[in-house]
Amino acid sequence: MRSQFNSLCTRAVLQRIDESQGVAAVSAPDDRGVPSDWANVCARVPEGLSEQISEAARFCGISKRRFIEACLVEGLRQLEEVSRSEGVPEDIGYFAVPVDAGPGGPGGERRAA
Repeated sequence: MRSQFNSLCTRAVLQRIDESQGVAAVSAPDDRGVPSDWANVCARVPEGLSEQISEAARFCGISKRRFIEACLVEGLRQLEEVSRSEGVPEDIGYFAVPVDAGPGGPGGERRAA
């Protein structure tokens, strides 16, 4: 099964192909309405990285927040996958528990158990 991040990227690339062939574009889902119980996660990043994130989000037709959220979810998924594939015991590895993302969320955020 595709990860959410892979799906976002694939959708954006396919939309670009459709547009180049004159197929009507479908609008991206709305990002507004973030639940009030979500936490704000801020990080300072190099300007070049910030520009790349903006360009990638624009390419995917989603907000930077949505793009960064998808990247973080995918990173956590990969961390858990590596922990499992390397046979790390659960008491010392990263093994997440899915949490409900609420309306508009990616449905698959994870937190340490």
